Amino acid sequence: GTYKWHHGTLMAGYASATTNNNIGIASISWNLKILPVQCGFYNYETQAYNAIIYAAENGADVISNSWGYYDWYCLAHHEAVSYAIGLGSIIVGGTGNSNQFKNMYPASYPGVIAVAALNHLDAKAYYSNFGPHIAISAPGGDGTGTNYQLLSTYVYNSYQSASGTSCATPIVAGLLGLVKSYHPEWTSDQVITQVLGTADDIDTINPGYENQLGAGRINAFSAL
Repeated sequence: GTYKWHHGTLMAGYASATTNNNIGIASISWNLKILPVQCGFYNYETQAYNAIIYAAENGADVISNSWGYYDWYCLAHHEAVSYAIGLGSIIVGGTGNSNQFKNMYPASYPGVIAVAALNHLDAKAYYSNFGPHIAISAPGGDGTGTNYQLLSTYVYNSYQSASGTSCATPIVAGLLGLVKSYHPEWTSDQVITQVLGTADDIDTINPGYENQLGAGRINAFSAL
């Protein structure tokens, strides 16, 4: 669908827009390669998991998923995710924008890096889901105006602001890719440990959400 096309273009910019070239926006990863995979509109959920398999089989180091379905565990989809992880891909997933503890898939499948969203003050974004299944948090905008949303690439050679766990997810994916680019010899587990282990503790900023926003807010400087 057209919306998904627009959405994907935004997410690609957050993950890997070229940085420090005096054009448009800057991404956290500086200049990684993107393998865009388009899924059909009909039977979308099955095609999306086939897309994960396709990306993994074609050598994707990190697979970013700013989409999902609540409470929809599927053994076949779980196996697809496990297969991709077994091939060495790191899979990142958004956890949803309902301000609740609720499982969203693929983010909640074992081994997937589930991402929550923060505002510009490192507080949980008012919309972001939370819970013990969250692995890490990242800026996602607070959704209340363009001043506090995140600017990214958009269709028709333009730029647009957005917010959501969708936005936080490719930022985490971009950092994972950045660390991998600095340490190409590292395994996926080493890259994940580095990014999660160097996150900033934000529990004191988020009373009531302790241990429900993952390892904290990503810190690219510390990760490198």
